[in-house]
Amino acid sequence: MSPVASASDRSAVPQLCGVWHWRAEPPFAGEQGDWLERAALAGQLAGEQLHDACATAGFVPETVVVASSILGPNFTSSSPAVERFVSAVETYSGHRPRGILNAYQCAGWGYALRHLMRHTAVRRVALLLVDVDLHQLDWMLEHPVVGRSGFGLTSLLFDLPAGAEPPECGGPFANSAYGELLIALRKRNVERGAAVPVFMPFSRPPLYATAQRVVGQEALMPNFYEQWGHCFGADPWIGLVRWLNADGAVDASAGCRVLAGAVGFAGYYTLSDVEVRSDMPRRMAPLSGARLPTLDA
Repeated sequence: MSPVASASDRSAVPQLCGVWHWRAEPPFAGEQGDWLERAALAGQLAGEQLHDACATAGFVPETVVVASSILGPNFTSSSPAVERFVSAVETYSGHRPRGILNAYQCAGWGYALRHLMRHTAVRRVALLLVDVDLHQLDWMLEHPVVGRSGFGLTSLLFDLPAGAEPPECGGPFANSAYGELLIALRKRNVERGAAVPVFMPFSRPPLYATAQRVVGQEALMPNFYEQWGHCFGADPWIGLVRWLNADGAVDASAGCRVLAGAVGFAGYYTLSDVEVRSDMPRRMAPLSGARLPTLDA
């Protein structure tokens, strides 16, 4: 059984109310010759996913933010692409994203939560992690350090209690963000006196072995790199759903605390305590021809 800390063990932290992940095999929307059409389709799919997640969870977000490792400056500097994407999200979900965050890459979800928790009164937020390659570039398929890419769209539904502890964020650290994340993890476990389940980026075996040595094998949850590749900011949430589906260690009535971490290749990391329950609505499914998912994974 994995180490579990009950939700009453510490002060308030972000509460995860739902996770939806749809995997998209490359090339994304290969039949679409115009990348602006692919931008609109990505927005449609993100909107449909958000609508499905919110309807299932009974969740009404006060704000929606997009975070991405792949939708970089080539996307955000194109007003037509951004407008078509954002308008499609709004059309299919009823919610217009308030911003697109890409500077922190895979760690963007943590920076988005930290900003909202420090500088706004928002209590219910939906984060859309949109990592599909609109430009269909071969070099996006695999990175010499990070490894094979796993593409997809993810909706995260968060309740942010008043006074809750925001995610820890750090950087930029040139060539050492992964090590800085491991140091932060070890420090946090030492301070609390007990380990909790830790969900890290999926990585090649040598990097994962380093994390095992620093964090400890008992606390570190499985590495699904061989099956999934590196799925950008979605990695910890995919691992969390797999754990909830298989482990059965979480009491639905009490919930538990876990740690989720991510690293951006530009040198940023994020680490957050998160409260989860075993009955949290969740779904993982493959996209079929870049359309709606047809079966559970």
